[in-house]
Amino acid sequence: MKRSFAFAAALLLAAGISSCTENHELHVDLIAPTNGQAFSIGDDVHFDMHAHSNNELSKYRIEIHPEGSSSWEFEQEWPLTGKDVDVHHHEIVVPATASAGDYHFEVMVFTQAGDSASKHVDIKVN
Repeated sequence: MKRSFAFAAALLLAAGISSCTENHELHVDLIAPTNGQAFSIGDDVHFDMHAHSNNELSKYRIEIHPEGSSSWEFEQEWPLTGKDVDVHHHEIVVPATASAGDYHFEVMVFTQAGDSASKHVDIKVN
């Protein structure tokens, strides 16, 4: 009797675990900018990425912040639709107020299901 109860409990636990575990795969490929890429004041930061999920995508956010005492910071979000998207734009311009130095460039992608993934590279401003 104890053995039957333990077996039934184990089956219920396994069923509960498998029903709560969903496959929310989200992949982000940051194509540009590339790690170590340098930009000058007034340059546009060429941005390319590919995102794929088995859930509907909802938005992506780009953040640029200094790795030291540099002065430029950037943060903006854009909407996404679909499950497999390519994004390409030149909307980010290194402002005249940016100081030379090392910066961290990160893209974060979000799904409507609440999943997120990110990729980052280090860039330079000359």
